[in-house]
Order: sequence, then C-alpha cells, then structure tokens
Amino acid sequence: MLNNELIDEYIKESGKYQIKLLDKDKYSIGSSTLLHYRDRYFIITCSHCLKYVEEPLDVIVPIVRSNDVVRAFNLRNYQSDDGIDVASFEISFVDFSNTQNEKGYISDVIFDETDPLQNINGLIVINATNYIGFEREEDGEIISVSFTTLPYFSEIIDYDNDYYIVSASPLGISQDGLEYNVETFAGMSGSPAFKITETHGLQWLGILTNGDPDSGKIWVLNYQFIIEYLNSHYFND
Repeated sequence: MLNNELIDEYIKESGKYQIKLLDKDKYSIGSSTLLHYRDRYFIITCSHCLKYVEEPLDVIVPIVRSNDVVRAFNLRNYQSDDGIDVASFEISFVDFSNTQNEKGYISDVIFDETDPLQNINGLIVINATNYIGFEREEDGEIISVSFTTLPYFSEIIDYDNDYYIVSASPLGISQDGLEYNVETFAGMSGSPAFKITETHGLQWLGILTNGDPDSGKIWVLNYQFIIEYLNSHYFND
C-alpha cells in the first residue's frame, strides 16, 4: 500500500512525461507521451486519437511555462501505424530546450526490462487527462482551455498479445489527491503508464491505448513495440 508521500511523489514524477493533444479548434483529442530516444525527441500517442484530424501537423500540443506563458510544440515528421495504434511526431532540440524545465522526457534509463509476465500483480500508475478533466470556453475570438490530470493507480492483472491488462475502476485520484468518479477514460489514450517499484521508482511500461470503467479493464501497449516502431519509421532499422 502506498503512503500519501509516495503517492504525491509518483503523481509529480509521472505527470511530467504526459501532455495533452488538441485539434486546431482547441478541442481535446487525446493524450500523449514525451520520449527521448537515440538523441531525438518524440511525442507518442495513439493513431485513433488522430482519426478525424485532416492534417496531423495542425495538432496543437500546448505547454505552460513557469511564467504562465503558453506555447505549443513545433511538430514535424508525423508517422503512424494503425496496426499497433501508434502515431508520433518529432520535435526539435529547440523545443526541448524551451520546455525541459516544465516537462520531462522518458529515456532508456527508466525503460522497464522485466519479463512482462513478471509484472503481473504489480502496481501501475497512468497519468492522463480525460474529457471530464478538460474544459474549453469561448469569449469572442479568445478560446481558453484548462486541464486537470488524473494520476490513475491500479494493478496489472494480465499480459496478453503485447498488452498489459490493468484493473480499471470508476474511482480515481485527481492531482489534488482527492478521489473522484471516473465516468470515462476517453481522452486518456496515449498517456504514459509506469510500473511502481520500491527500489527503482517508476519504470516505463508503455502507453494506454484503450480502457472502459464498465469493462473493468485498461489496455497498455508494451513500450518495446513503440521502440520497434520508432526504429522502423525514423531510423530505418
């Protein structure tokens, strides 16, 4: 059982790798994961999040600076693979330099190298923003959006066909530490998922691709297939 101090630590740590996706009209279309791999920087999400986006490079990925100034990443080199439900953008080193104090980038230091079957019954945290935690307001030509992240703590109950299956409950913990009802996981696809360990802190397992409180399950794609996808699409390996 995690104590409140550890919960606070894991909420803060897992949240820095997650970022929201908006369409050009500033409506939420999903979540995504920030990744540093082979000296390049990527935003990883699910391809189904972009299913109804006409031009993927029009997607807005906002970040709030420490001085409350909001900027968006300059997205480039869009790639996708519907077969594994993964899509990605590359971001420049300049963008990384301008955002590294507000966000973090998953690197191979925290890749989980355990046999997936050995992770069954382990604790997991998925940091995301669902549609319940997203608000959009229009005032003339000004559009304001706000997010409330949902650090979702649960247990891995199985591993099947490259996916971790996680126990899902309608009860979640918000970023202020309060419990609240999770009516939907919509908007959480693409969020990073981490195994919680006593000795090594958070270890990256993959990204959330699907989930339903009514079914009692969340599916997390193993990160190893994301790495294979990047090697194929960006490095020609």
